[in-house]
Amino acid sequence: MNSCIISCPKHIEPHRLPGGLFWHDEQDDIWCGVSAKVKRTRSLMTDTYKELRSITGRKVRLLWDATEARPMDKDIRDLIYDEMKKTFTAIAVVSGSPMGLMIAAALCASTGCPVPLKFFHKEDDARRWLKKF
Repeated sequence: MNSCIISCPKHIEPHRLPGGLFWHDEQDDIWCGVSAKVKRTRSLMTDTYKELRSITGRKVRLLWDATEARPMDKDIRDLIYDEMKKTFTAIAVVSGSPMGLMIAAALCASTGCPVPLKFFHKEDDARRWLKKF
């Protein structure tokens, strides 16, 4: 069984979006997200990004836990690539599973990443890196 690296603090009410759970860490001004264990479809991903932008009101830094991420078709990866440009300033990825890291890496493998993106083993290291943006 995979174990997510990050979790929403009990004092914060997370936003449950189609593609995962998101919350704002006001102390560091970082948005955190944990992928839902669901099949990525065009409508699911479009809705997730649209709702997230509506909530944040601006481009944000994302600490993404890709532990539960699932493989996705190339057209979905291309859609996510386009949505990343509109939604994030930087993305730090952590994962409790090798599969999650592979899926995250595949998002930018062929064309590069539209925003700074880096992989980490530890949440603290990821947060420290995100604060640069």
